[in-house]
Amino acid sequence: HNSKLYMDPVTGIRNRRYYDEQLSGLWNIQGVALIDVDNFKNINDCYGHLTGDMALRLISKTIYSCLRKTDVVVRYGGDEFVIVFQHIPKQVLEQKLEEIRLAVHHLVMEECPKIRFSVSIGGVFGPGKTNAMLRYADRLMYQAKAEKNYVVVQNMENRKNS
Repeated sequence: HNSKLYMDPVTGIRNRRYYDEQLSGLWNIQGVALIDVDNFKNINDCYGHLTGDMALRLISKTIYSCLRKTDVVVRYGGDEFVIVFQHIPKQVLEQKLEEIRLAVHHLVMEECPKIRFSVSIGGVFGPGKTNAMLRYADRLMYQAKAEKNYVVVQNMENRKNS
């Protein structure tokens, strides 16, 4: 699975194709989180895409460093990351996502120390099927985005049928 096919060239983590082919259909997943970098477009617009790419590398490394060996992080889209957690208690899921939020918030990029980073995170506690959980996490992430630098976690069974 470590082929270039499944690797995001910018960050070195797994890519959307890996998610679609290996993770999206899994059942009985305990936790899924969707992470969106706040105001990322501003970084690209003000500092250029090379700086944006450096920022994404730094953020993805930071997310990765907070996770357990069994957790999988994927660069899902431009500045969005998905994490799939197997066998994780709800309390630990909440702690991990909060840990990620804080770690990213405290990041300093040596090349551009003026840039401040934050993420909005939607997390869903299962069990459930990965892609259904991700759809719910997406809604929760938009709630988190209203606050910015914020985490919203819900149980899968709380979702209204959508």
